[in-house]
Amino acid sequence: MRTVLTSAFLTMVATQASTAPPLACEMRNSSMVLTVNERAVHMRTGEKSRTLPAQALPQDHGGWPRVWLLQEPPSAHMLLVSEGTCKTDYGTFPLSVSLNTLGLGQRSGCCTIAE
Repeated sequence: MRTVLTSAFLTMVATQASTAPPLACEMRNSSMVLTVNERAVHMRTGEKSRTLPAQALPQDHGGWPRVWLLQEPPSAHMLLVSEGTCKTDYGTFPLSVSLNTLGLGQRSGCCTIAE
C-alpha cells in the first residue's frame, strides 16, 4: 500500500511540475488569434476579444499533446495542442491547435511558444 501511495504522489508531482509554456496561436480560415497559458485562453478576433478560464488537464507525460477545457456558458470548448509542423498563410509553426466547441464544430490552426 505504501508503494502505491508513493507512486501516486510522484505521478501527481510530476504532472503538476510539467506545465506548458505560454503559447501564441493563429487559426486557419479565420482572423482568430489565441494566447494560451495554464489558467486562461485569450481569444481575439479583429476588434473583439475575451478571456476564458482554462483548465489544463493532468497528463502522465511531459511535452505534447496537451488539452485544456474552456468554459463559456452555455458552450464548452476543448483546446488540443499537438507537436508537428503546421503551416498557415503567415508561416510555419512547430505546434498545431484544434479548438472544438460542442455543437458548433472545430477550428484548427498553428501555435508557437510565446516570447
